[in-house]
Amino acid sequence: MSMPAQEPEAHGSPLGERPPAPARPAGGPAGDELADGIRIGRGPAPGFMRWLAYGVYLAGALYLLVYWPDTGYSPVVLVAALLLLAWVAYIWVGKRPPEP
Repeated sequence: MSMPAQEPEAHGSPLGERPPAPARPAGGPAGDELADGIRIGRGPAPGFMRWLAYGVYLAGALYLLVYWPDTGYSPVVLVAALLLLAWVAYIWVGKRPPEP
């Protein structure tokens, strides 16, 4: 007994592909845009958020370095701390977001 052929749905592609995202409306509210026009908030992030992020990264790296001897001088902890410090240097110098 053979199954009848299914017709593609009227509202979608038979391959399950998504339709293109609609264009962002002109003059819409400013906010942090994620993907496909999804927005969070009503404007750019406050200026202290960048400094808070720097502080969190630096505090994490400092914590790893202070407690590194307690781990038996594990090289993984040292590498993680150095990677955190390298990331802070990269976003400080190379990818600094614009001021709000």
